[in-house]
Amino acid sequence: MIRVWARLWRRLTLSIRLGLFIFCICLFGIQVGSLDLALGSGLEGWTAWAAAALAGLVATLWTRPIEAVVEAAHHLVAGEDVSLLEDRDESELRFLARAVDELGTQLDESRRELVARNHQLEQANEVLEQLSITDGLTRLHNHRHFQDHYLSETRRSDRTGHPLCLVLIDIDDFKRLNDDFGHSVGDRVLSGVAMVMNEQVRETDYLARYGGEEFAMLLPETTLEGAIQLAEKLRFAVAAARFDIPGAADPVRVTVSLGVALFSNSPDETFNAADRALYDAKASGKDCVVSATS
Repeated sequence: MIRVWARLWRRLTLSIRLGLFIFCICLFGIQVGSLDLALGSGLEGWTAWAAAALAGLVATLWTRPIEAVVEAAHHLVAGEDVSLLEDRDESELRFLARAVDELGTQLDESRRELVARNHQLEQANEVLEQLSITDGLTRLHNHRHFQDHYLSETRRSDRTGHPLCLVLIDIDDFKRLNDDFGHSVGDRVLSGVAMVMNEQVRETDYLARYGGEEFAMLLPETTLEGAIQLAEKLRFAVAAARFDIPGAADPVRVTVSLGVALFSNSPDETFNAADRALYDAKASGKDCVVSATS
């Protein structure tokens, strides 16, 4: 309602201004012609009244297209669609209205194109972001993302008091596998082991490739006993898997060693505890799970 009254008031004031302007021009022309401007009877008074009527008529006819142009400008500034053209006769002012209408159409098309390109850019950025946190070989999270996620989870555990466990995993005798079959085979086995483990973890767990043949896993809301059970589940799954190797008579079998630690206060101390547990698992004959408290 306020917008309607504002539009009517703008049209009224514009008509008055145009009318006064045109009336002054008419009076000036009459004065140049040395006519009597008295608003009484006679031809001269009738001429003055005719000038006033003509001014009002012209002002009314001009007000509508000019007001339409003004209204269109408000719509353009607001980023709204503009439509000035109806079934009207063409004139200079209406030609201006048509030009503004075409400009509005072009701006609207450009706006839609910009929105589409921004959407494409957002999708491309999402892909790049995903690639930046993903290991290219195993398709797991990479080392950098693990570090960020590890700190985030330890802060959350500190804040809530809920348990958090860290599991470090290493493929046993991986160097010998590379030496015997080549690095391309090693990469295939590494990717296969990652797939096997990723199929065993829960949705809330976080598995990443830490580097080389090493992996790291975060288990939020998990006690040390629960983490050991999940680590054993992963160990059995990897040991049961077989990996076909071109040129090999039999499928390749690998095992993993795992070190488990419960987070307590310090991210560095927890990581070192899990690393020592992994070292102990290697020293204990490999293919086993060792916790930091065992």
